[in-house]
Amino acid sequence: MIKRFQEWIGLKSRLHDLPFEGIPLFKEGEIWWCSIGDNVGSEINGKDSQFVRPVLILKKFHAELFFGLPLSTQVKRGTWQVSILFKDKDQAVLLHQGRTLNSKRLQHYMGKIKINDLEKVKTGFHRLYCM
Repeated sequence: MIKRFQEWIGLKSRLHDLPFEGIPLFKEGEIWWCSIGDNVGSEINGKDSQFVRPVLILKKFHAELFFGLPLSTQVKRGTWQVSILFKDKDQAVLLHQGRTLNSKRLQHYMGKIKINDLEKVKTGFHRLYCM
């Protein structure tokens, strides 16, 4: 696999320079296309020219910072992910790939997950990290 680090650094620099006024408003439980980059080893990558993938906002810290969990359509069984139904499609919330992200990375709002799915994700996250 050929990594696209130079392209990502260019986009990352442009995202960093965005004015605060351009940052979208977001809430916990929402899913956004988010520029997460071209990452190292088995860390999950974004796709296309914006290095995006769907990310669930698990915890909002303030207007510019949140803890996000990437999603995948490759649903597998295990403690590292939680299956949800989003827009009539099975999705996997990747608990093991979560990280703190700046809201300048948010590209497009996709929707909000159901409250019972959000609780399922929180329970899975707690079970994975707090035992």
